[in-house]
Amino acid sequence: MAHITFRRIVITGVESSGKSTLARALARHLTWPYIPEAARTHPDVLHNTVTRETLDDLHHRQMAAVRDAVLAGHVGCICDTGELVLQIWAAQIGIHWVPHPYERLVAERYLLCPALPDWEPDPLRNLPEYRDRVALEQLYRARLQQLPHLVVRGNSRENRLLNTLADLR
Repeated sequence: MAHITFRRIVITGVESSGKSTLARALARHLTWPYIPEAARTHPDVLHNTVTRETLDDLHHRQMAAVRDAVLAGHVGCICDTGELVLQIWAAQIGIHWVPHPYERLVAERYLLCPALPDWEPDPLRNLPEYRDRVALEQLYRARLQQLPHLVVRGNSRENRLLNTLADLR
């Protein structure tokens, strides 16, 4: 019997770069579970009281969802953000954070969504200036140099999905 490796693909990048849109479309196309960004509904995030424990909880929630996907027999999952976003976010708010060793799981592949010029207001977003998002994106690019990753190509939703599917082959 052949061993099948579970594939965890993490969509990453700065705010308002199309991560959630691409993650949902990719999960739908591949028929893999979509694991949403836990920060969107976390009370500490919504009340702007983020601590190291909040970051631990967000990461734990994602890893629990990944484990559930594995146990359910799926061949992979698509994570809307992941530990890289949490690490960069933590540094931006002055918290040193790394995942607990038992929950470190390198993605099979990271997909970096480059900053887009258009910005959509959202209670969790605070970088309306394109130049600020592009500057922050450089941190993502630097961190991803040591990790398996692809940079998402295309400006439209459809082009991004089609290019990503082609690049993942």
